[in-house]
Amino acid sequence: MSRSTTFAGVALAVILAYPATSWFLGKQVEDTCNAQLHEQLSAVPYIKLVRNEYNRRIFDATQTVTLELPAALFTMQLPAGPGQTATVQNNASKDSEPAGESQENTGAGSEKFIQLTINTDIKHGPFPGFKALGAASAESHVSFDPQTQKMVDAAFAGKSPLTASTFFGFTGGGYSVAHIAAFHYSAPKENGNGEYVFSGDEIAWRVDFSRGLKHYSMTGKAPKIELIDDAKLVINGMTFSSDQKRVFDDDPLLYSGKQRFTMEHIEAGMPEEKTLPIQIKNFVAEGEISAPGNSAPNQFLDMIAKMGIEEFKFGEQNYGPAHYDFSARHLNPRKLSALYRNTLEVYKYLPPNGDTSSLNALNVFQPILASLQDLTLDNAEFAVDRLSFNTPYGETRLSAKIKLNDAVKEDWYNPLMLIGKLDLMADLNVPEPLLNELLASKLPSDDKSSAHQEDKAQRALARQQAIQQQVARLIEQGYIKRADGMLKSRIEFHSGKLLCNDKLFNPFQGLAR
Repeated sequence: MSRSTTFAGVALAVILAYPATSWFLGKQVEDTCNAQLHEQLSAVPYIKLVRNEYNRRIFDATQTVTLELPAALFTMQLPAGPGQTATVQNNASKDSEPAGESQENTGAGSEKFIQLTINTDIKHGPFPGFKALGAASAESHVSFDPQTQKMVDAAFAGKSPLTASTFFGFTGGGYSVAHIAAFHYSAPKENGNGEYVFSGDEIAWRVDFSRGLKHYSMTGKAPKIELIDDAKLVINGMTFSSDQKRVFDDDPLLYSGKQRFTMEHIEAGMPEEKTLPIQIKNFVAEGEISAPGNSAPNQFLDMIAKMGIEEFKFGEQNYGPAHYDFSARHLNPRKLSALYRNTLEVYKYLPPNGDTSSLNALNVFQPILASLQDLTLDNAEFAVDRLSFNTPYGETRLSAKIKLNDAVKEDWYNPLMLIGKLDLMADLNVPEPLLNELLASKLPSDDKSSAHQEDKAQRALARQQAIQQQVARLIEQGYIKRADGMLKSRIEFHSGKLLCNDKLFNPFQGLAR
């Protein structure tokens, strides 16, 4: 057999095999997309899948997914422009619903939910779109109901607000690159005084994911976001990143790993001011959830969150650097996941108009409170590891932690038993001149000379002097220490006893005159 004949045979085999391979990979991608869709939606109880249409051919496919969300998530109370509504909500008629589907508004009217649709065009491998080697590639964009779309088109100058390009590898993993286009929305205020403005540069992020979303990492940035209403807020240089791994194979909600969020510069103040009085430089927020060793029920995890500001100016005064570090340790991961789910359930009860007066708070938040109580029964410890900020008189610093030792569920119904198992510690360091200044700030200004004003000033001054006398008495008794212009105290509560600077403290006796 000649080389030309052999080559022709191989080429023919490839040509004949390509459609079968493409069909097979397309079937795998369809199964993966549907499985991940249903799994992720099951983790978010307030999202309802209204429609999932997947039309697969040999070399390509299309998918249309319509989701129903509580209108409260999108109720922004935007000022209305000519011919526009002030509230972002769905007013689509029932005629626009897919056959066999219903809104199930539970008597709240058609505005309780909002629908958004994700339209995706998919190219099957092994050479999807003849641009790369892989299982498939996909292009997605989001659309809204006609009324909302008018506002979206005005804000995004007719561009698609959200687009995403996704690539699937042969092993089930892949990556997705998404963009929110630059936007600018403006409308006259209802009182006719000025304009409401919400604008921003393009927001972009990338997600790399493994098969079944068992692991994913994300990086993204938002160069500038500006909001002008009664006040003005400008955020520059926003970035975010995360690296997450699923804690349990059977739980699509709970992940462990690290997250980071930064903003280079924040300004806030009144719109008419040339120089905004609040200036924040280099805001950093980091969070980490440590993974338990395995999925055994006796394994626990820790949550650590840290926030820091390099510079925090209010007018000419800089209160930075400032820090807030929080931690929750020895958490049962299954109970933590239940708390997440119950928290997400709250969105199902929020009214679309933002009016919460008719809500039964006890019924809405009872599952969350029950989950929190349950979370504390495994010797969980919650701590403010550091709360600090700078002042002209020095750094103010606070740290505290609290836990229940060997508590059981019944203890929550017996306050005496609960107090007996409470373990609390707090350290406080405050510049004494700052305390005196705060007390003086409570005094009425002396720019009015009425007898009533003078009486108020005298009473306020008496209260200030009384507090200063109490502080002096506590210093004399050793419950507060004074050193280098700082007031310091350590408060401990253990086994039903309250200690201040290692001295047994009776708050009623200690503050008695």
